[in-house]
This record gives sequence, structure tokens and C-alpha cells, in this order.
Amino acid sequence: YTGYFDRETQRGKQSRIVTQYPLFQLIEKHTLSVTDVIHLPSESIRLKNEKKMLIDYEDTPLINKMRGIITKYNKLLEKSSITLLPSKELQDYLSNNEDDVVDLTLQSYHRIFSNSSFTLHGRYYGPWWQSIKKEFRKYITINNTKTVELDYSSLHLHLLYSKLNINYEEEFGKGDDPYSLEGFDSSYRPIIKVATLTSLNMKTAKYFSQTVASRLRKEGIFQEHIPYKEIKNKMLAKHHKLKDYFFTGVGLELMFKDSCISEYIIRKMTNKKIPILSIHDSYVVAVPYKELLLSVMLKAFKSLKIKSIPSIKCK
Repeated sequence: YTGYFDRETQRGKQSRIVTQYPLFQLIEKHTLSVTDVIHLPSESIRLKNEKKMLIDYEDTPLINKMRGIITKYNKLLEKSSITLLPSKELQDYLSNNEDDVVDLTLQSYHRIFSNSSFTLHGRYYGPWWQSIKKEFRKYITINNTKTVELDYSSLHLHLLYSKLNINYEEEFGKGDDPYSLEGFDSSYRPIIKVATLTSLNMKTAKYFSQTVASRLRKEGIFQEHIPYKEIKNKMLAKHHKLKDYFFTGVGLELMFKDSCISEYIIRKMTNKKIPILSIHDSYVVAVPYKELLLSVMLKAFKSLKIKSIPSIKCK
């Protein structure tokens, strides 16, 4: 099935190869399983240019160190059993959304750096648990053990305040939500979050409303009559000390910083031979290791000398 991309809606679908019944007959005849699938090794550190095309680069001691960390991490995941518990909720969803079928053979990470720079982006991508809808991550098991997901709340805003040597809670008070705005109740939080992160990734405020609307549709939380201008104005007013960062494209720099946090957590947990699943600013771990992961997530901020530490929530 040939894929497509609609530039107007920014939506599309990858080309797909779909198996037909005769192949299933052959698989059954020869008693093949997922373990018989051969994955050729791929480059775990990838660099893209401004056009998002992969480009060549020369290895350095730092790049070799990053590659060593991710290689060791992938080997631990390869030895681990990471599966989805069957559930009626998941089965009903997959029955009605055949395009979202999970490929459980995708179980290794790579890092992607952007704009021809190893200090921009750098996030971890690849495994199937990053592509499933977040409400189904609760069904993930690691080595036949139920899991828990720990999440940094409002991470990128905390990273920006840290750049100014400001502790967010000292500035706004303990428990204040960076994605809360005066005049908007808590039901608007997901919309404000998308609007805020969008403003950090855009290089200009032009087309802000259209871009946010497109992101909301992609997230499945779009609604009519959203007051985009009011949200933008109140967001800029609340975070006026960050005025030099909004609409500057600082998002890639923040992604690099959060990828460094992930690298620290991954390295520490991998050295302890405890598999965790990185989903950018949240991490899935077997329930018995919840407190250990929480401790490592807090130490990551201290180790990287980041002043404003976000709250860590259990999803």
C-alpha cells in the first residue's frame, strides 16, 4: 500500500507491506516465530541536516561514548521480555484501527540529532512502546512483571527557567502548574501544553493558531472555538521572564537537554541490569524498581546541574 503526505493537513501514512494468507500458511508450516526474524544492525547515532536528510559524520570520542551507552542498553532490552498484556480495551481499539497494529519486533533504540549538530535534538527513537497510544502503556510488562511509568511534569519550561538560574517553584510557589493559565480551568491543560511547546518549536509567531490547531488534531484533542490569541497572550504574560525563548526554535536545544537526562538515566539503570523503556521525558520500569528509578531521575538533575527540578508523576 503506497503511502502519502498531505502538506496542507500535515497528515500522512507510511507505505506498508501487508502479509496475505499464503504467507501465514508458510509460517505455520515451518513453525516460525518472532525469534526467527533477523534484524540487520543499524546505526544507533544518526545525524540529519536542516532538510531532515541523514548525513555522514566523523566519529569522535564523545560520539563513540554515546554509541557505547546505547549499544549496551539495546543489548539489555534484547535479552528482556517486553510484551503487552491482552485486554479488551486494547483489542477493541486494534479491531477498529488496523493501521495501529503494534510490531513487537521493534525493540531497539537509536538517537537522532538535527540541523547538522550534535547539540540539537538527540532524542531516543525506535521501539514499539513509543508508538502505541499512551493509554495502553499501562499494559506493558517487563520480564513478566507489571510496570509503572514515571513522568517529568512540564520538563521543557523547567529547563528554560534553569537557564536563567531560576527555580520554578521558588518563583511561582510550590505545586503551581506551568501549564495553568488564569481564566482557564484544568480541562484546558492539554491544549495549553500543546500551545506552549509549539511556541518553543516555532521560529515565528506567524501562523501560531493554525499550527497549534494542526498539532491538536494530530493529538486527537482538537475542539472548536479555542481562543488561541488569548492563550498565547496569557502564556507570554505568565512566563514573561522567558520572553527571549518563545518563537525562537529553542525546542531542539531543549530536546538535546532532555536527551542528556535520558542518557544519564539509561546509563545508570543499564549498569544495574534493570531494563527501562524511555519515552522522551517519561520512563517505564517494572514495579519493584519504581523507587530506584525515581531516585535516579532526581539525581539526573543534580548531576547535570539543572536548578529547577520538575515534579515526577506516576502515570
